[in-house]
Amino acid sequence: MRIHRTAGLLASVGTAGVLAVAAAVPASADLNDPTVTIRGVATCAVGVPTAVSINTDPPVENRTTGVGPTGVYSVTLSNVPPFGKKARASVSCSVPAANFQNTFVVDRPPAPGDTILTVNLA
Repeated sequence: MRIHRTAGLLASVGTAGVLAVAAAVPASADLNDPTVTIRGVATCAVGVPTAVSINTDPPVENRTTGVGPTGVYSVTLSNVPPFGKKARASVSCSVPAANFQNTFVVDRPPAPGDTILTVNLA
């Protein structure tokens, strides 16, 4: 009877150890994944931001999102080539005279498993 208990305990500990190691391995996205989420904080010189639009050069993608009360925004692009592409961010403000645009390059983030690019707009 004692042998069965010991064997059962060892099997349980072994299984738990395998599960702990599997859970400790970080998840990683496919490095060839063209999906990139651009997020950041938009601020206006006057008023508060109300929307952010991201428009890209070929391959063309146009995304618009509302902006949270703290200026936080997030937009996901689904067709970012490995070498990146040019993008234009347009920020709409509650005072239209404060609307502005920024240009930048959207690259796939370099870290394996990372699909988020931070771009703060001011």
